[in-house]
Amino acid sequence: MTIDAQGAESARIYLDVTSTLVTRNITGIPRVVRNLAGHITTSKIVLVEYDGLADAYFEVDQNLMSSQYDTATQVEKSSSFIRIYKQFGEIRLVSKIITRILRNRYAFYLLRAIIGPKTATTGKKVSIQNGVLFIPEVPLNQAHVRHIERMSGQPNIKLAILLHDLLPLQYPQYFSDDLVWKFRNFSALLQLSDLTIVTSQSMKQQFLELLPEKRVEIVPLPSSFTQYNGEIRRDNFFLMVGTIEPRKNHITVLKAFEKFSTRDPSARLTIVGARGWKYRKILQELKRLQKNGLHIEWYESVSDNRLLEFYRSARALIFPSFCEGYGLPILEALSQRTPVITSDVAVLRDFARYGGVELVNPIDVEGFVAKMQTLQDSKYAQSLSANIRVDDIPIGWNCTAQTIFSHLNSLLQP
Repeated sequence: MTIDAQGAESARIYLDVTSTLVTRNITGIPRVVRNLAGHITTSKIVLVEYDGLADAYFEVDQNLMSSQYDTATQVEKSSSFIRIYKQFGEIRLVSKIITRILRNRYAFYLLRAIIGPKTATTGKKVSIQNGVLFIPEVPLNQAHVRHIERMSGQPNIKLAILLHDLLPLQYPQYFSDDLVWKFRNFSALLQLSDLTIVTSQSMKQQFLELLPEKRVEIVPLPSSFTQYNGEIRRDNFFLMVGTIEPRKNHITVLKAFEKFSTRDPSARLTIVGARGWKYRKILQELKRLQKNGLHIEWYESVSDNRLLEFYRSARALIFPSFCEGYGLPILEALSQRTPVITSDVAVLRDFARYGGVELVNPIDVEGFVAKMQTLQDSKYAQSLSANIRVDDIPIGWNCTAQTIFSHLNSLLQP
């Protein structure tokens, strides 16, 4: 659409990156949102952040949003705001008190402004009157949700949502009370959406069971890294990528690695992932094993280049989740011809079609030990890598982003 003779605002797509900007996570949903934001090629798409104190959206500088993750100093630091919140959140009573306080709009955004991650806004307030408001991640809080509801209620505004999963509603035992509460608020927006984009057929089926009359489109997520067809040189370490939280099943892998290390004391385990929720027992076990001399490294955050190095040199990626919405690290590992040991659950089992995937019952410690032992056989590991059909793996965010933006653009058509 163009500006009319009276100078009315042309329709645009407003990509809400608010939730991503309050975290330093380089895995999971923030990774998806940052990649979408990094592949905008038209001025028709505007990045926006919701400011709860002003109860308004502000424009986000695309370059600043990307650059804040680029330097080694920045990527190695966790936000003080998130760190403090999650540390105290491990104590249930304190967690309830903090959550109650932060549910207050003014308290949350005041703390965000004082000790939270730096904003990437240009300071320019955005008046959304015409176009598509695109929500690619769960909103921060109830004030954020209410603002989106008011926006979607305007006649010239369409609401689009990228739905990754409904896990906090399906498996609340794996998540913080705060995140379950956020998802319950967020679920109200699904009923208002003019378009919901999902990443898998199974997620589409789940969505249509809830809201059969709604429009839903499938756009599978890609690997961020191009296919690797060079010489494979594996180091003697196994890799885990994902947020530190119970759902990701780190405890089972730590137990398995402890047993495996008695057979190969030189083996290493590298873990990449920020603190999530209910992580205290996981870190306690990790530190116990480190103290006992096991070679375990933990990185809360790394650059994309460092992550790519890990994928290319690891003996295998271990992805043992109890439940998942997608499993993007599996795709990224396979694109580098790195074998994967993952849970034998429906959504992760689907990746076996690419080859190179070994399935294990997520509670079977001995099963993980056996798979790790098998991959110590270089000939077997090489054959597993050779069987990965890298040409079938969706690669690069440019095509995926443009497909998503094309669906959003269809909402602008008269």
